[in-house]
This record gives sequence, structure tokens and C-alpha cells, in this order.
Amino acid sequence: GRQAGERLIGFSAELGGKNAMIVTAGADLDRVAEVATRAFFSNSGQLCISVERVYVERSVAPQLIEKLTARVQSMSVGPGYDFDAEMGSLIS
Repeated sequence: GRQAGERLIGFSAELGGKNAMIVTAGADLDRVAEVATRAFFSNSGQLCISVERVYVERSVAPQLIEKLTARVQSMSVGPGYDFDAEMGSLIS
């Protein structure tokens, strides 16, 4: 990247992502659980922008774990032939 910049050459690199979600004590945990579920499992989790790590402020971690576990357990999983399933076995 540095060498390309010195020469004013365009550069694009796939650097592995490992996109993180950060959850602080002031967050709406119900909303976080909903958004996180989509961020983790959209396209069966096979998007290069899928969230792969979650950093949670210690004071809200137990509540978020409870809400997120309930949300994931309620996901509808299916073959993906219609829009009723939230996650299927294959990416789109």
C-alpha cells in the first residue's frame, strides 16, 4: 500500500476483514440483538462484511448474551427457496 501510494497507483487489498461490532452500556440491546443476527448470518454468514467479533462492555454482556441467544434460537432456518427463512444452507 505504501509503495503504491508513493507512485500514486491505485491499490486494493483483501485483508481478511474480521469485522467487529462494539456494544457499549448505552446501546439498545434489543436492537443490537436484531441487527447482530442479520450481521452474523446474512448469506449464511458468508459475506466478506459479516461481523465476526463482538466486543461488549462488561456491564451489559450478560443481558446481551441472553437477548442474542433468544434471537438466534428463534431464527427460521430453511432451504432458502422463499423469503420465510432467515438463513439457509447456501449463500445467494
